[in-house]
Amino acid sequence: MEDRIRQRRALFTVLQQWLDEATVLEALQIFEEQFQGRPTIAVHDYLTRIAPLYQDKVDAKTLRRELMQVLVRTSQQLAPDPLPQLQQLRARQQAEQRIEFNLQPSAEQLALHQLISSMLQKVPLPQRKQLHTHIARQLKTRFRNGSYDQLAQYMLAENPVYLARFDDAALRDFLSLIYVAACEVLGPVAADQWLGAGIAAFRASHGAAAQAINRYL
Repeated sequence: MEDRIRQRRALFTVLQQWLDEATVLEALQIFEEQFQGRPTIAVHDYLTRIAPLYQDKVDAKTLRRELMQVLVRTSQQLAPDPLPQLQQLRARQQAEQRIEFNLQPSAEQLALHQLISSMLQKVPLPQRKQLHTHIARQLKTRFRNGSYDQLAQYMLAENPVYLARFDDAALRDFLSLIYVAACEVLGPVAADQWLGAGIAAFRASHGAAAQAINRYL
């Protein structure tokens, strides 16, 4: 428990140098839900995941170096535990979800989520960070009226509930956007191979249920 609090305080100490409080809390929430308790080496994977939150302000190498330095400080040198703010954030989100997320993702949307998640895991970490950055930039230009926030949140949280509000046309555009970002990061030939291999592997492992993704291709 003490290690968990120290990790949270160390991250808060570092991230608040570059991010506003709302963004820091969003980043800390992802850490609490998906990375807390994992070895220190997992910090690279974590910083890759939250790259869209800090991409225009600082780089992952600087954040990693700062975090390693902060983790050896005394407790008195760390920022106060942000747990109360995190608890308030969770309460607000739960209230919003009761209103906004009455819809649950369909079988087809869950299949799309599984496809996207499995494909992203195939990309090496350094390129995955670039891919997330390019996807975030494309989302800003192609989705409006809150849709960017929902899809950006989906990319950060990897939670398929964020897909439930979108129709087939929007999700086809979203998958196309991911492919375009992959072309920019991996190159057109490698992106074609990546997409083709991802779809083939998904169909091979999911049997008849894999046909659900056809509506997004």
